[in-house]
Amino acid sequence: MDTKRFTQRSCFISKALALIFPEIEKIDSFDYSKKDIMLKVVQEFGFLLEFASDELKNDRDIVSNSVRNLAFSLQFASPDLKNDREIALIAVVQDGYALQYISSELQRDKIVVLSAVNQNGHALQYASDDLKNDKKIVLSAVKKSGCALRYASDELKSDREVVLAAIQENSWALQFANDEMKSCEEIVMKAIKEQKGTIQFASKTLLSDKQFLIEALKLGCDNVLDYAPTEFIEDKEFILQTIKYQNVGAVRFCHYCRNKEVILEAVKHNGFALWYASEELQKDPELVMKALQCNGYVLEYSVELYQERIEQCYYGSYVGVYNHD
Repeated sequence: MDTKRFTQRSCFISKALALIFPEIEKIDSFDYSKKDIMLKVVQEFGFLLEFASDELKNDRDIVSNSVRNLAFSLQFASPDLKNDREIALIAVVQDGYALQYISSELQRDKIVVLSAVNQNGHALQYASDDLKNDKKIVLSAVKKSGCALRYASDELKSDREVVLAAIQENSWALQFANDEMKSCEEIVMKAIKEQKGTIQFASKTLLSDKQFLIEALKLGCDNVLDYAPTEFIEDKEFILQTIKYQNVGAVRFCHYCRNKEVILEAVKHNGFALWYASEELQKDPELVMKALQCNGYVLEYSVELYQERIEQCYYGSYVGVYNHD
């Protein structure tokens, strides 16, 4: 036993009890087996049920009052009262996670489990396997907490209605859907629309579809090439197509940093793409001018480029004299 932790806990309990019973001078002599005393105690500090006598842990009045104060105190109740439906409902309505402390029999009780997942969808993990395959219960769970889909049965992870409800609540729930759902373009696109990073959970089939990747780009998912097949990255025409959708990061692949055609197309859409170009192309007058004309970006200024930037970005307004030093 951790002596220091036990001492700290005992000190806390003593202070807690002193608040309830200020008339008692010696808390050490506190009798945890007296019902009238413990009833008052657990109404204020439910967790103190842990120190009650076994007889009181099996007392319905004591336990129900304890659970009303703190749902998790159900873990200290007797096995018989963990199997009490009314007490279980008091607990899970307050905190769905209390479902883990009730009897296995009640974890198969549809009303109890439904009450738990309505409070916290992740409580589904403590339901029986049968109820993890109950569509009504799983739908309630994922509508409350989308990622509770991870605890659903394999059958319901492939249910279109369930998966759509899950990603509507939390797009990251896509990772817990089965492969069939991860291959459904409509479902994956709904997830990507809300969270661009969810493209990583798309099936290999979708990630091998150029049109799918383009549609993802249109939604602002600019990291599609991180998940695309190697042959797509080596396809210059495809890379040029992705650049049209502001995917200037496509030029970061080393074999494109020296390709003027690709870099030129990129800087037309975003001058910052020049940063990815080879050292030689970063000094190419045509590329430098296109980058500047796009959004005023250049790696190094000269008097000529400074004046050009003034013309492009400030319509020739006077903003001071360029000082090379």
